[in-house]
Amino acid sequence: MESSYTIGNGWNDYSETRKTSTTIPGTCVSIDIKGILNSTTERMMPECYIISDTWGQCIGEADDTPVAVMGRVLATPYSDPTNWPIGAAVCSAPNGTIDLMTREEIMKYPDRIIGTISEKPKYDKWYPDEDDKDIYVEVKGRIWIYIL
Repeated sequence: MESSYTIGNGWNDYSETRKTSTTIPGTCVSIDIKGILNSTTERMMPECYIISDTWGQCIGEADDTPVAVMGRVLATPYSDPTNWPIGAAVCSAPNGTIDLMTREEIMKYPDRIIGTISEKPKYDKWYPDEDDKDIYVEVKGRIWIYIL
């Protein structure tokens, strides 16, 4: 494996690299029959991940896309998350987004939970190191979710 890597730093999630049809951070993706991750097209799709630009540990092929498998990652909401409570479960939604799950959905389809809401940023840029303002990630309307 000539282009594999493992990198560690003080960021948020643990990611693995996968082949994806999109590389846009915050996109919710689901695996197809060929093993490629594509933007989700509907609510509660199985086996979903979030493309990450906030990873602290990432393993896999350098040419593939980091997808969060554990920890906090910025994800794109399907609708206005203003009234979404912290700690609430989220699932896949159309156009590579995430959506709030109902209690009934959680009980009936616990395997469709991608994670839980951990923060709804009121800032435009996230600085992983408050002392270094040259390194940042643009939030772009995304919210933090904790991958279970």
